[in-house]
Amino acid sequence: MSKIEMLSRRQLVQACTAAGSIIATNACTQQAPTSEKNISPLIIDTHVHFYDPTKKGGIAWPKPSQKIYGKKYPEQLNAAAGEGTVSGSIVVESSPSFRDNIWIAELAEKESSVLGAVINLSSDTEGFDKHFNGLVRRRSVVGARLRPYNNHDVSSAKMRRYFELLADNNCTFEMKVTPQKDNDAFFSVAKDHPNLICIIVHNGHLKIDGNEPPEEWKDQILRLAELPNVRIKVTTLMQFAILRPRPISLDYYLPLLDFIWQTFGEDRCIYGSNWPTSELVHTYRENLNILFQYMENKPIARRKYFYQNALRTYNINI
Repeated sequence: MSKIEMLSRRQLVQACTAAGSIIATNACTQQAPTSEKNISPLIIDTHVHFYDPTKKGGIAWPKPSQKIYGKKYPEQLNAAAGEGTVSGSIVVESSPSFRDNIWIAELAEKESSVLGAVINLSSDTEGFDKHFNGLVRRRSVVGARLRPYNNHDVSSAKMRRYFELLADNNCTFEMKVTPQKDNDAFFSVAKDHPNLICIIVHNGHLKIDGNEPPEEWKDQILRLAELPNVRIKVTTLMQFAILRPRPISLDYYLPLLDFIWQTFGEDRCIYGSNWPTSELVHTYRENLNILFQYMENKPIARRKYFYQNALRTYNINI
């Protein structure tokens, strides 16, 4: 097959808004658990990284010595996930370079399967302030991620102006929230900007040991979840597993998944893979199969998690 068979934006939204929309999984699921053999939901992967070391200016990450170095486009994502598994994606920045921010925004405008771009909110990058207004107004830009996390005063007038601009343009704010730090900064942004959708990335960055999450971490997450504009991306579970080899059994991740679902509910959890970074430790299908198993008896929550919540969160209404 010479061309990737991805749904167009119009086809995707039509399918997602139809009652009970589903697609059958492809032949690569023949050895997968029963939950995946039957019917799988449409999938919008809201956390992928696309890059090309051969483009003008190259890339700062990953390094040539790393396993995930090379061209990473929707074609490679499609091959990793399985033909037709991922119906659309949101590309998330992997570089503070303003040139790279423009590159992913332009990629989302050219590739019909890329539904939006989340740029790097790196206010200390040269030229960022001058160009941010124009960049966030591009139709392909759907959000911004603050990284690195400890170099910014989120209460400063400049940062508050950025957050207001994001909210005014129906864009999200995304940030790493770890068990040790960053919670106060994230909380203040979400509380002070109630019209801004704020997303906790990668399950709250908790190291997973198979047990009930620590009470201190749960208290921090519960505090954030009290704010109605906060969402959470449930992404690469296996990357955060402490046990070696990394478990592929749902039971190991069940305490964390149950806590997240009970805390945020089915309307505020969003699917993402962290591909191709995730391939440093597991295949795309291994982590997806765990989530398929968790959703096996939750048909409504499954549709919301895998695609409907993404459409709402990123204001995709084409």
